[in-house]
Amino acid sequence: LFSPAKVNLFLRIVGRRPDGYHDLASLFHTVSFGDTLDMEVLPTEAPKDELTCNLPGVPTDESNLVIRALNLFRKMSGETARFRLNLQKSTPAQAGMGGGSSN
Repeated sequence: LFSPAKVNLFLRIVGRRPDGYHDLASLFHTVSFGDTLDMEVLPTEAPKDELTCNLPGVPTDESNLVIRALNLFRKMSGETARFRLNLQKSTPAQAGMGGGSSN
């Protein structure tokens, strides 16, 4: 899966939710580079997802947004599949280009 980077043209915090996150108003435009996420279904007996990343320092545990999104997907859909994931980062970390949220 290709996950394009983005440039925020406008970003405004419009409120704070009860869960501690913020509601945002944003206008952004994608750019021609980004990250790639390869996914492979693991055998049914696999106890957890397996995430690797080419960029040192990117968490590959339950705190990673990719794993968190998969956990939410499973919770909401009833799906039980586990995945082997390889995240190839091209978007600079902490650059404000959506490298985490776009994944």
